[in-house]
Amino acid sequence: MRCIVPLYLMLIVLCLLIFAGCTSAPDTHPANLSPAREQTADQIFWEQMTQNAGWSARYFQGSAALPDGSIVLTGGVDKNGIPLNDVWRSTDDGATWKQMTERAEWPARGYHTSVALSDGSIILLGGADSNGTALNDVWRSTDDGATWMQVTPRATWPARDEQSTVVLPDGSIVLIGGLDNNYSLLNDVWRSADDGATWTQMTTHAGWPVRSFPGVVAPADGSIVVMGGLGGNGVPMNDVWRSTDDGATWEQVNTSAGWSARAFQKSIALPDGSIVLLGGADGIGTALNDVWRSTDDGAIWKPVNTSAGWPARIGFGSVVLPDSSIVIMGGGANSGEENGGNDSEIFYNDVWRITSFDCTPGTIHTCSGTQVPAG
Repeated sequence: MRCIVPLYLMLIVLCLLIFAGCTSAPDTHPANLSPAREQTADQIFWEQMTQNAGWSARYFQGSAALPDGSIVLTGGVDKNGIPLNDVWRSTDDGATWKQMTERAEWPARGYHTSVALSDGSIILLGGADSNGTALNDVWRSTDDGATWMQVTPRATWPARDEQSTVVLPDGSIVLIGGLDNNYSLLNDVWRSADDGATWTQMTTHAGWPVRSFPGVVAPADGSIVVMGGLGGNGVPMNDVWRSTDDGATWEQVNTSAGWSARAFQKSIALPDGSIVLLGGADGIGTALNDVWRSTDDGAIWKPVNTSAGWPARIGFGSVVLPDSSIVIMGGGANSGEENGGNDSEIFYNDVWRITSFDCTPGTIHTCSGTQVPAG
C-alpha cells in the first residue's frame, strides 16, 4: 500500500527523481522555446472571490462545474495529510460556499477526479483512500453532491490515482493515465457511455509516454488533448498530444510547448475552442502561477500571465463556468523564501476567478481593472 505523501515530501521526491534521471532526461528548458511575450501579458487580471472559502484548506480535491453555473468541490487531502470526503457547493462563482454533506457515502480520498454531466449529475472516480490504496470505484450524485450512489465498486480499469478525466460532447466519460497500486505510471485510455457503469478500453498504451497528473481537456470539437504531467524517472513534461477518435489513437501536436515542463498543473478548454494551462510545479519542484493559452489545439502557446495574481500552487481545483470564466480553488505549495528561507507547507482555501482574456485597446474587462489605452 502507498501512503498519502505530505506536500513537502512530494516536491522533495520530485526533485530527487529529476536529478536521478537527468542523464537520460531530455532538455526541457531550451532557450528558444518561449514565444515573445505579448504586451498584454500580465494585464489580464484575476479577481479574488474569497480568501477563506469555509471548507478546510486542502489540495488534490475534485472539482466540477454544473450546467447551472454552480461549482462543486469533493474531498481532497488536508494539511495533516488526511483524506476527506466532504462536499461543498457555490452558486456565486466561488464567493460563498454551502456544505452539501460532511461525510459522503464514498470513502475519504484525494488524488481523484470528479466531472459533471449535462444532466447536472456528478461522477467521482478513483483516487487514493486513507490507507494510501488506489481505488477504481465510481460514484454518482444527482442532487448537487448531497447524496451519492455507487455506480460500480470496481470498474474494469485498474485501480489508480493521479489520473485525469474529461467528458466529451456526446456525454461519454474518458479516463486517462495515472499511477496504479504497483507504483507503475500508466498511459491507457478508457471510455464509458453509461455514466461510469461500464468501460471500454480505447487503448492499452497510447502513443504518448506514461505519466501521472496529465493535463487533459476535451474541446467542443470532440477531440481530446493531453499535455504535460509527471513522466518516467519523475521528470515533468511539456509535450502535447491530440486524439480525434475518443482516445484510441494519438497524434503528437508539440514536442515542447514553450511553457516550462511541469506536473500538478491544471488545464481548461474554453467554449471558444482555446485551451488554458495554469500553474503546477516545474523541473526543480518550484510551484508556479503562470498561465498560458493556445488557440490551435496546443501547437502554439502564448503567455496570459507570467505571474498571475494568485499565489503559486499545485494540486488545486479548476473549472470553467458557462459564461467562459475560469475559477481556481485551494491547492498547496512550499513557503520557502516567504518564511525566511525555511521550507514549510502552505495550504490554501482561497478562490480566484478570471472573466475574460480580452485586453483589446479601449476595453475595460479584466485588464488590470482599468481601461486599456486605445492606440
